[in-house]
Amino acid sequence: MSQARRYHDELKIQGSCAYSIGWYQKFQRRNGIKTVKIRGDRGSADHEAAKEFVEEFARIIADEKLSPEQVYNADETSLFWRYCPRRTVTTSDEIAPTGVKDTKERIGVLACGNAASTHKCKLAAVGKNLHPRCFKSLHSLPIHYYANKKAWFTRDIFSQWFQKHFVPAARAHCREVGLQNGCKILLLLDNCPAHPPAEILSKNSVYAMCFPPNVTSLIQPCDQGILRSMKSKYKNTFLNCMLSAVDNGVNVERFRKQFSMKDAVYAVANAWDAVTKKTITGAWHNLWPAPNRHDLGEQRDNTEDLSEEKMTADLLRYANCLPSESISKLEEVDIEEVFNIDNCWSMSLDNV
Repeated sequence: MSQARRYHDELKIQGSCAYSIGWYQKFQRRNGIKTVKIRGDRGSADHEAAKEFVEEFARIIADEKLSPEQVYNADETSLFWRYCPRRTVTTSDEIAPTGVKDTKERIGVLACGNAASTHKCKLAAVGKNLHPRCFKSLHSLPIHYYANKKAWFTRDIFSQWFQKHFVPAARAHCREVGLQNGCKILLLLDNCPAHPPAEILSKNSVYAMCFPPNVTSLIQPCDQGILRSMKSKYKNTFLNCMLSAVDNGVNVERFRKQFSMKDAVYAVANAWDAVTKKTITGAWHNLWPAPNRHDLGEQRDNTEDLSEEKMTADLLRYANCLPSESISKLEEVDIEEVFNIDNCWSMSLDNV
C-alpha cells in the first residue's frame, strides 16, 4: 500500500484514497492478481507444475473412477484466535487509553472436506496446552484437539488424525452415500513438513497424494477460499463479541482475557459449519477435470468476498452505534487488520 501512496503523490492524482487493505483486495480482484502463500524457500507459484498436476489428477480420476464424494483435501492454517484491533478501545471509566497488547495467540486448525461438499470432516486443532482449565471434558468438544509447545501440527499429530479420525469418517460417509464397501478414497495434501510421506498414509483403501511445491495457491481447494471463508466467519463472531462486551462496559483487554480457548474452539467449529457448499465446490473448479465439472454442482462466484465486505460494514455500523465515550472510533482498516492478520502467516520448516 505504501507504493500505491507513493505513485499517488508522484502522479499528482487529484482526490484522496485510503489505500487500505480493503482497497488492495478489491484492486487484486479487479485485475486478477493473486496473493501467493509462501511455503519453503520459494514464493512464486509454478503454473507449469500446476498444469501438469491437473492433467495427472484427471488421469487418476478417470482410471480409478473416483467421484467427488471420494476425493478430499485437507490443509492447516494458523488462527490468531483472540487478536484484537490495535486501535485502542476504552471504556468511559478509564482516564486515558491503556492500549491493547499486540497479541497473536495462535492455534493450528486443520480443515478437511470432499469435492462434493457433502462431507466436512470435524475440525482438528492444536494448542499449546493439552488440558486448558476451560476444557472440562475433551470428549465433548466440537473439534479434535491436540497440543504441543508450538501449537502446530507435527507428523505424529497428523498421523493420529489420519488413522483415528479421517479414515473412519471418510469410509462411513462413502457408505452413507451408497458407495460400495472398500471403495477407494483419495486425500490431497500440500507439501507441508507436518505431513508424513504420501506412501505412509494408506489404510483400508484410503490413499494420500501430494501437490508439488508452489502450486497450492493455484489449485489446492482449501487455498481457493475455503479456509478464508471459515476464518472470516470466526473473526466476525469474535469481533461482534468484543463490541458487545465494550457495549456492556467491559474494556477490550478484559474481554480478551475472558475469551477462552473453549470459546474459540466452539466459534471456529460453528464457522466451519457455516462455510457454504457453493464455496467448497467452487474451490475445486481449478483442479477438477473440466469434462466432469458438472459433477461438482454450482459454479463458483464472489459471494464470500461480498460477505466479508458486509461483515466489515456491519461491524463498523455496530461500533458507530455505541456511545462515543464507550469505544474509540473503529475504522475499516482496523477490521481488515483482524481479518488478514494470520492469512499470510505460515510455519517455517525449522519450526515443525
